[in-house]
Amino acid sequence: MKMVKSLLLGSAAGLVAVAGAHAADLPVKAKAVEYVKVCSAYGAGYYYIPGTDTCLKIGGYVRFDTYINATGTFNPFISNQSGSLIKDDRRDSYRSRVRGLATIDARTQTEYGTLRSYVGMGMNLDSWSNANGGTGIELDRAFIQFAGLTAGYTTSIFDPQLNYMLTTPYTMTKRKMNLLAYTAQFGNGFSASLSVEDQRFIDVYNDDAYNLPAAQRAGSQAPDVVGTLRVEQAWGSAQISGAAHQSRYTNAFDYFNSSSDVWGWAIGGTLEFDLGSFSQGDSFFVTAAYGDGALNYVGLNGSDRATANATQFGGVKTTGFGGTAITNGAFYQLSDIVFNGVDGYDKTSAWSITGQYRHFWTPGLRSAVMVGYVDVDAPETQFAYDNGFLDFKLWQVGFNTIWSPVKNLDIAAEVLYSKVEGKHDYNDGQFGAGVPGLSAPVGFGGSTDLWSGGVRIQRNF
Repeated sequence: MKMVKSLLLGSAAGLVAVAGAHAADLPVKAKAVEYVKVCSAYGAGYYYIPGTDTCLKIGGYVRFDTYINATGTFNPFISNQSGSLIKDDRRDSYRSRVRGLATIDARTQTEYGTLRSYVGMGMNLDSWSNANGGTGIELDRAFIQFAGLTAGYTTSIFDPQLNYMLTTPYTMTKRKMNLLAYTAQFGNGFSASLSVEDQRFIDVYNDDAYNLPAAQRAGSQAPDVVGTLRVEQAWGSAQISGAAHQSRYTNAFDYFNSSSDVWGWAIGGTLEFDLGSFSQGDSFFVTAAYGDGALNYVGLNGSDRATANATQFGGVKTTGFGGTAITNGAFYQLSDIVFNGVDGYDKTSAWSITGQYRHFWTPGLRSAVMVGYVDVDAPETQFAYDNGFLDFKLWQVGFNTIWSPVKNLDIAAEVLYSKVEGKHDYNDGQFGAGVPGLSAPVGFGGSTDLWSGGVRIQRNF
């Protein structure tokens, strides 16, 4: 009996041991997979980054442009900063560009409000035969927003955040630059912003090889200071902006050993109306600006970074407007301030106004029309006259139509007419002094016009 009991206990112990061994070999239950979750706090397209409370949205676009008598983003050949001369058969009339842009928008809710970081980067492939084509990388925008602060590279707070055209008209501004801004919200759509921004200047670099009595820009000592008041409500929006801008130039007659400090200023306003009660989706806006010693705020430079690119004619580097130095076009010098030929500087002033109206024929078909005007008042001195700093006016009229056969696909065509007018006409033999060093005199002044435009196909995502 004792033998049987010992045998049974031994068998039971063996079974327990075997059962324990098999239990140890069983797989451990896997952790639950963290699937990507939709973040609805900031609108459509945002998702939580797994394991965090940060919402992320990835977007961008692919775009094909083809231009006639234009460059960049439909900018017409009316300014020589593009390196091409209007009404000059040596330059290409047709150009094309392909651009791809990707954006990343990351947002996190904090006790101080939303913490946001945004990056947009793209690449261009420009194709034309008789100019500087090729591939370029572009930083579209990159900034951080937190508790009312905005820091980084983005559009100036001075400029209207509106444009229904494919081109940015010369009669309105929309510049990107490094800035540090603070925005205070007062409720009911009212806000105020204050910003320190990279300088926006237009100036002339004259080569002293021909002993020209001119000046060169000295290093800046202060950023531009910009402020805005804004309201956004159901009827539309309104904004008024002001800016202070420092110009420092060396004195040519003092062998560039001394410099002068001149402060310019600008004021601008924009008024937009939502015409949805009149026609679904329609809207209209008008924007105007005046600048005294701060021409870039009026819209007189097409560069996003708002720094003038020098083009060289016969050894004399100039920053001009009108697009040509030959006698069937127009050419005007531009500078925020102009050396008066004695011991000081005079400011150039200008004002501009633009109106745009957008109409939706159907939800997938819309058109826009634009009319713009800019008037430049150069200093009335003999030095300014002799060196091409003259009064001129610019008119622009544009029209486009955009078809969206499916969501996020635009097929567009635009045409733009630009006309430069001045008091000095080549045909009448009345123009400024010729530039020294050229084999033949080149006049300043004149009038010219240009038709430009193109086609765009863009897919947003």
